[in-house]
Amino acid sequence: MCKFCWTVLLLLLLAIGTAVYKFGFVGSVVQAPDGRQALQLTTAERNMVLGEMRDFLVAVQAIIAATNTEDMAAAAAAARKVGMAAQTAVPPALIGKLPLTFKKLGFAAHSQFDQL
Repeated sequence: MCKFCWTVLLLLLLAIGTAVYKFGFVGSVVQAPDGRQALQLTTAERNMVLGEMRDFLVAVQAIIAATNTEDMAAAAAAARKVGMAAQTAVPPALIGKLPLTFKKLGFAAHSQFDQL
């Protein structure tokens, strides 16, 4: 009976390890013909990612405009809108589809806006 328990435990650990590797590191990507990794997202997920990228651009434009007029409060407010608090709107299923490099880049960008 003990061998059976150890076998089940080993299989569960392998399954958990595979899931962590797939959703934590690899994500849901395919190799694109030009050598880049193409994210496999639904239309709604794609729109969310593109919307977040647009929000970054809007924030950068607002920060530049505010610093040109030396309005640091407005620059901080623009940066805060796309800081780590903005990450709470991203569904866990979408985060699981993103490769580790994309997650690192995204979390670093949000964190740096908070630091600003």
